[in-house]
Amino acid sequence: NSAAEFFVGFGPRIWSFRRGEVEYGIKAIPAGGYVKIIGMSNLEEVDPADESRSYRQQTFLRRFTVAVAGSVMHFVMAFILVFVVVAMYGIPEPSLTISELSKAEKLHPDPVAGTTKNAGMHWLRSATETPARKAGFRVGDRIVAVDGKTPPNWQAVYNSFATHPGKVVSVDVRRHGAILQLKVVPAQRSAYDVSDSFADGESGFVGVSSGSVAHRFSWSAMPGESARQLWSGTAATFTGFGKLFSPSGLKKYADNLSGSKIDNNYRPSSVVGITEIGSQAARTGVPEVLSLLAILNIALGVFNMLPMLPLDGGHVAIAVYERVRSRRNQRHFADAGKLLPFAYGVIGVFVLLTVSSVYLDVVRPITGIYK
Repeated sequence: NSAAEFFVGFGPRIWSFRRGEVEYGIKAIPAGGYVKIIGMSNLEEVDPADESRSYRQQTFLRRFTVAVAGSVMHFVMAFILVFVVVAMYGIPEPSLTISELSKAEKLHPDPVAGTTKNAGMHWLRSATETPARKAGFRVGDRIVAVDGKTPPNWQAVYNSFATHPGKVVSVDVRRHGAILQLKVVPAQRSAYDVSDSFADGESGFVGVSSGSVAHRFSWSAMPGESARQLWSGTAATFTGFGKLFSPSGLKKYADNLSGSKIDNNYRPSSVVGITEIGSQAARTGVPEVLSLLAILNIALGVFNMLPMLPLDGGHVAIAVYERVRSRRNQRHFADAGKLLPFAYGVIGVFVLLTVSSVYLDVVRPITGIYK
């Protein structure tokens, strides 16, 4: 009989045993799990005695449920992780008090080697040259107004700086009980090497970081807040995939690889990068680790549901297509063989992204995310 498989890990089989109709075991790459269900498409040969029990012969609801189960579990785990963070630690929210003046390196072109980063721009450690230090900001200053308007939160302050590169921004701060007015001119972010930056290189950069306060929730509000955080993370993941695979995103990713222009918004993280980010989170605290694990589960859940074979989303798309094409007394079966060229292309893209992201994470690792 055809055997189903349930393995921990991927890749070559290390050890296994069979119990009943299922083979259990361990594979070489300990990154998740592997499940083989017989008869996933018309390309797989199945013992005639098992054909009626194969995946392809099941009802639409059963096939759809099986295909989405993996991603659903990723989201369930993400929700549990977020709920633990909300219940035990609260959600950190940026305050309007400056907690740090960035120590960014300003980039000066080398007239001999050239004027691009990979051609020889040398890096001068000049933290005092950041716009914030020039303007006289100090740690502990509380921002009370920007261009005469009271900012509702730190994001509003950040947006005021980001959208006014090269223009004077008036900032009122409270320092030791007195109100001081400071004039700052945000620099173009691309003029600095800001290792923890995920903002657009053309946006304004000042060089200040805010403190944070933990917002606590009542027990009745915790499930709703956890769901809101999960939805926010899912939406951000979809946005990230869209940005990366857009024409401008692919160009910026190529710029990252060549080193001509660094923009951390347009680069996926490999296992190497995730390990480095995880180590930074571990040095910061438990809530940061739990939040990172939640983000990873969301990303895997979304990625797995992309409508492309060999991902589960591809099987969902086939199930939906068959349901639409089927008639009341006649079931339509999709020919998965026609999708093979596209599937091979998808696998090729995955391999290319994996190799290139490992390269970036080794040569230019992302640092400074957690402080």
